[in-house]
Amino acid sequence: MIEENVIQEFLNYELEEVVHPVIYTFFTKKEIEQNLRTELLYDIERGLNNDFAEKYQKKCFVENTSPNDYKIRYFEFESGLKLLAGIRFRGLDIEKPYVALLHRNASIRELPFISNFVKDEFRIFRPKTLLYHQSSHIVGHSIPIEHKYKQILLGGIAEISNHSVNDFITIERAVDSSFYQQYRDEYALFHKQYPERSDFARAESNEDIESHLKNAQVYLIKIANVFSGVFITMKESVLGAEGYYVIENFLFESSRGKGYAPQIQSLVCKELLLLGGKVLFGSIYPNNLASYTAAIRSGRIDIGGTVMSLI
Repeated sequence: MIEENVIQEFLNYELEEVVHPVIYTFFTKKEIEQNLRTELLYDIERGLNNDFAEKYQKKCFVENTSPNDYKIRYFEFESGLKLLAGIRFRGLDIEKPYVALLHRNASIRELPFISNFVKDEFRIFRPKTLLYHQSSHIVGHSIPIEHKYKQILLGGIAEISNHSVNDFITIERAVDSSFYQQYRDEYALFHKQYPERSDFARAESNEDIESHLKNAQVYLIKIANVFSGVFITMKESVLGAEGYYVIENFLFESSRGKGYAPQIQSLVCKELLLLGGKVLFGSIYPNNLASYTAAIRSGRIDIGGTVMSLI
C-alpha cells in the first residue's frame, strides 16, 4: 500500500494546482479534500486489486503478461517527484496502449525523462503515449489543442436547470434496455456519416447499459413524443467535486443541430437537483466541437483536462 505521508503529498499538490477555483464556489476546502482523498484511495484500491487486474488482463490481453503487469505502480525519483501510474488502452484496444499518470506530488518539469522512464517500465505493453492531467487555471499551463485528450467541463446544476426549455422536449427515466437496439442503430448511422468521429464517439455496450440502469440515471430523450436520444449520468467525484458525471449524451440524427442539447441538459439538471446534486461535469474530446459547444452554452466551464503526449 501507499504510505499516508505520500497520500498527503498527492492531496496537497492536487489542492494547490489541480482543483479549479470554481469548485470552491460549490464546496468547502474540507469537502474538496475529502473528495480528493476518496478519489485517490479508490484509484489505489482498484489499481492494486487482484480480481480487477485479472479481469483487466482478460479484457485487454497482451501476450507474455501477468495480472500484476496491469496493476498501478508507485515511483519515486531523486528530484522528489512521486508518481502513481498504470497501463491503459484507448477504447480497450490493445493496439492503443498508453501510460496514465494518475496522481503526482509536483508538476512534471522533466517530461522527456519521465516519458522514457515509464516507456521502459511498461515496455511489455509497448505504450505509445503518456496521459496526465493539466489544469486550465494555472499560469503558463496553456496546452496546444493537438496534445489535448479530454477536457472536463463543469457547471452548477441549479444554474443549468434554470434555462428555458421548449414544451415539446421531454425526458423520462429508462426502466429497461428495450431502447438499446435503436440506440445502437443510430450510432451505426452516425459513424457511417462521420467516420472520423468513431474514435471518440461510441455507443455504450449492452452490458454497460444494464449496469447503468442499476447504478446510474438513464434518461430517454423525447422530441415531440418521439424517442430521439439518450442521456446517462452517474454520481461521482472528480477533481475534488462530488456531482453527476455525464457518461452519455447522444441525440439521434433527426434531432441534431437544432439547439436542443442545452435544453436537454437543463431538463436533466432539474431531475438531478431533486437528488441533491450540486454540479454536472463530463469529459469531452476537444475535436468534438458540437458537444464542447453545447456544454459551454449550457453554462459549464472548462476546468482543465488530460494531455496526451508521445513517448
